[in-house]
Amino acid sequence: MRIAALFTVLSKKFKDEEIIFVDSLAQSAIKTKTAMDVITNISKGAGIKDLASAKKARALVALSEKNTNIQKSFRNIPSLEMAVIQNINPMQLLNQKYLIIENPEVAIAFLTSKLEK
Repeated sequence: MRIAALFTVLSKKFKDEEIIFVDSLAQSAIKTKTAMDVITNISKGAGIKDLASAKKARALVALSEKNTNIQKSFRNIPSLEMAVIQNINPMQLLNQKYLIIENPEVAIAFLTSKLEK
């Protein structure tokens, strides 16, 4: 049931164009300023206003695998919530307006394998 709920929320977000696919969020150094620039560029590219400067979380960043450098860089941005794709649940998705998926090939392969079970 939980998997069906997850896919229902994902399909709704996809239909509403609230999912953003990003190849990589990796950075050479752990810096929140650089992470803020990355989020600003992603929001401009996706046509989203003020994603980086929002005071409360507006986006869930789903990483394809645990990466402490990325998590440390992005954790101080109040408009973002971080999670590994294996740990996301429907409530996390419903509580955020946007979903940013890092490394979509791996993430979609994982979600597809979850659906087949």
